[in-house]
Amino acid sequence: LVLPRRGARAGAVKLAIRPDAILVHRSAPPGPALSGRIAKAAYLGKHVEYTVASPVGDLFVVDRDGRMPLEPGAGVWLSLADRDIAIVPP
Repeated sequence: LVLPRRGARAGAVKLAIRPDAILVHRSAPPGPALSGRIAKAAYLGKHVEYTVASPVGDLFVVDRDGRMPLEPGAGVWLSLADRDIAIVPP
């Protein structure tokens, strides 16, 4: 992703990522992705809320596709949308 640096220097940065900017895939998508496993799932009518266990820790994800939730224990892939992600200034 290319993001405005917002005063951050070159190197590692912290990101603020909205829960619906994390995209859930049932199989590996093209491009960069992170593997994970569904820890919790809650179907709330218009969206599904997940807790996904990943190599970077547990992630809270809001899936607005409106499909039925994946079962806890299901393997998934996560990618990032091109919106709702920002570098946290120092």
